[in-house]
Amino acid sequence: MSEQTVFEAQTEHNLKRLRAATLLAYLVAFSLLAAAVTYGAVRVRNAHRHLQSVMEQYNHKIALITETQIASFQRSEALQQLILETDPFAQDEVYLAFLNAGFRVGDGRNKIRARLETDAERAALAKQDAVIYEIAALHDRVADLAQRGEFAAARQIFIDQLRAVHVVGHQAFAELRELQTDAAQAAVAEANQAYQDTLRHSVIAVILGLLGGISIGVAMYRASSRIANRVSDNVDDLRRMAMHDGLTGLLNRTAMTQKIDELLEQRKPFAILYMDLDGFKKVNDDHGHNYGDNLLMMAAARIRGRIRGVDSIARMGGDEFVGLLNGIGDQEEAVQVARHIIEAFEPAFVHEGIETPIGLSIGVCLAPRHGRFADDILHKADRAMYRAKNRGHNCFEVHGTQPGLIIHDGSGTRR
Repeated sequence: MSEQTVFEAQTEHNLKRLRAATLLAYLVAFSLLAAAVTYGAVRVRNAHRHLQSVMEQYNHKIALITETQIASFQRSEALQQLILETDPFAQDEVYLAFLNAGFRVGDGRNKIRARLETDAERAALAKQDAVIYEIAALHDRVADLAQRGEFAAARQIFIDQLRAVHVVGHQAFAELRELQTDAAQAAVAEANQAYQDTLRHSVIAVILGLLGGISIGVAMYRASSRIANRVSDNVDDLRRMAMHDGLTGLLNRTAMTQKIDELLEQRKPFAILYMDLDGFKKVNDDHGHNYGDNLLMMAAARIRGRIRGVDSIARMGGDEFVGLLNGIGDQEEAVQVARHIIEAFEPAFVHEGIETPIGLSIGVCLAPRHGRFADDILHKADRAMYRAKNRGHNCFEVHGTQPGLIIHDGSGTRR
């Protein structure tokens, strides 16, 4: 596997990691939103349950006070029936109702006492306690007189003493109920306010979570897009650099080999011109590598100027170039292009005031006639180029044929 392939694989892996990180950021953002929604929903539900609990608690206490007061009224009514009833059998039934109502009053007051929460409530019940004890004593006395048949004395106690005490007892119940009603209203208002605040805060939290999730998502999308574009641009640049010569901008050996392989796979005809500058080593020795690099760029420009737009040219390294002539499978056509390029090197190069004559040797190879593989075709064209170079400057030779025409032998004589 080539270094380029390894690099592209690593870059693609990094892009996948970037996409995974972006997806994770989206998941985190929307998880935050989901958490905000869940948190808000739980808080609202708990606040609503608390409101319902407060309402149920105070409604139960008020209902308990009311039921106990009703039992007190029923006990008083049973006592009145007791002092009015003269039939002993009926009197026993009324007396049982009187006792049952008294039991319910006592049980209700015990339950109320267990649920009192404020000092005002306890004070109201304590005031009622004294009245209840007096009422209970008078009730027992009246009931005892009625059972003994002393109805007149029983009625007199009921009228003179019990009525007034009953009023005080019922006022105590009314005071307790009013306290419970006020407390219930305050507690319900507080719980309702807490519920409304929780609902409002939860809505705000959800909105903030939504905005936060959207912001994170947008930021990550933009950041990942910028990074992905930058990586893609870098990959494109690196691919271009990997496929092009850094000095001349021409294709490099790898790119030319790939082009040849592609055309061979497609079974399309083409010609290869393997070119080498004549006398270039002396240029580097006499004027230095910077001067030589400039001459290489000038030479590349001359070659590029003598081939078609559909053709390709590559620098294979040093002062060697390869031209790929697309669609040319005829030897004569390839030879004409070779002559045309060699003619471009007849004038000397001039740079920094220095005139430098440089020649060009070309080896010509036709595909697929002379080979089925890129390395084979390039090797044959290279060997043909060296045979041409051995015969002098500005020569070309076609693989497998007689020595080609010498365009210029360096002495100014054209043949």
